Amino acid sequence: MINDYKLYKARKSDRDMIEKANKNDAIIICVNENRRYEIMYSAKVFNIDIHKPLIIDEVISYNFTKGNYIIDHIDDIAQMIIYRYILKPLWQKGTICFATTSKIYLPDVLEAEYDTR
Repeated sequence: MINDYKLYKARKSDRDMIEKANKNDAIIICVNENRRYEIMYSAKVFNIDIHKPLIIDEVISYNFTKGNYIIDHIDDIAQMIIYRYILKPLWQKGTICFATTSKIYLPDVLEAEYDTR
């Protein structure tokens, strides 16, 4: 039952995101190719037209123009960027002896709308 509920919540939040992308003519930015496929598949199931989502690797080399963007799972994207560009290179050169963190909620930092479901 819990898995069904989580799946329902994921699909509902995906539908909301896809509808917002359609309504605002926005491009969705996601973490990887698998997630892009999930979003495109969901949009097809919901019969909602959206632009092809960009994965983070494309965003890094994307020639940005003024437009609307929706960031899917920003915490996963931030974690991947931190690992790929900070932690992995440091681990290849030595040992990270100590690290600190602060509790931040990324949508608040970005002054963005967020879903608390």
